[in-house]
Amino acid sequence: MVLRLLSWVILAMAMSRCHGCLEGERLALLHIKASINHPNGTSLPGWKDDYTGNCCDWPGVVCHKATRFVVELQLINERQNKLGDWCLNVSLFRPFESLAYLRLDMNQLVICNDDEEILTMSSTSFFFSVVGVENQLSKLRNLEVLDLGENNLDSRVLLSINGLTSLRSLDLSFNRLNSSIHLKDMS
Repeated sequence: MVLRLLSWVILAMAMSRCHGCLEGERLALLHIKASINHPNGTSLPGWKDDYTGNCCDWPGVVCHKATRFVVELQLINERQNKLGDWCLNVSLFRPFESLAYLRLDMNQLVICNDDEEILTMSSTSFFFSVVGVENQLSKLRNLEVLDLGENNLDSRVLLSINGLTSLRSLDLSFNRLNSSIHLKDMS
């Protein structure tokens, strides 16, 4: 009986994978692609919305060899300049529980104001909102390297990285960090 139950569990786990990566992570990658390309971009053409390929083989995606969980995302300079700033929804990265390395440099990232979030959520845009961001990023418990360099981020980004306890390397170079932030806000 136990052997039969174990066989069913293994079969169910195998069926939840899509050609080498988890189905939930494949869908999350496609949501990230849509976010980068909003409203009319053509970035990440190798990320196909079909079941014929292994999303662990997509450009910029690295999976753990044994578990097949996504452990690295390297999305460097993917946002096309003509599309303007990219308001990134941090919750897009929550499905990647094993993510240790995240590069989002040179993508025109901004932190949107709450008013902007309310105004544009109805037009299916994606956002990096200050409200609740700490909680979203703190879910990435394995994140060790975060590169947000060469974007349009301001000092509010410091509040969003506060909960990253595993972080070993952070790059915020060439952003707009000229305003001050009170250390008490980061407790």
